[in-house]
Amino acid sequence: MQFWHPLVRQAQNGESGRAPGAGPSSGNAPARTPALDRSRRKILLVEDDLDAVHTLAYVLRRIGHQVEYAINGYAALELARKFRPDFMILDLGLPGMNGFELCQRIKADRELRATRIIALTAYGQEEYRKRSLAAGCELHLVKPHDPAVLAGYIAGSA
Repeated sequence: MQFWHPLVRQAQNGESGRAPGAGPSSGNAPARTPALDRSRRKILLVEDDLDAVHTLAYVLRRIGHQVEYAINGYAALELARKFRPDFMILDLGLPGMNGFELCQRIKADRELRATRIIALTAYGQEEYRKRSLAAGCELHLVKPHDPAVLAGYIAGSA
């Protein structure tokens, strides 16, 4: 099966990929160009839709990021303590502990509060955007989203 996305196409053309000397966390990603090395990030995806999380993880890995994922808030909190992500991309409508509560817990944790959190959710109403920002998210994106916007935001945070 062939998966196509513009960001993956860039990686296949050598415009981005893995950092030199980095272990292959997701197969044989192409070598990363030196100008983009500073944008390699540790990203924790928190999403209960496995198709969505696997697709986004694939794209982010192909452009050179180290990616882990969790399918609920409790697992994400435990994984965040071990993985220490630079960014968390978070669905708000999670089973059990929802994304708002997870975000608040991450921001209240002395060792995790520097994690930059991006809401990626189907909740597009203004009230949800305000709630996600109040909980500690720095960006609120609505599904379906453009992965290039997300990747650009992360890369621009170098």
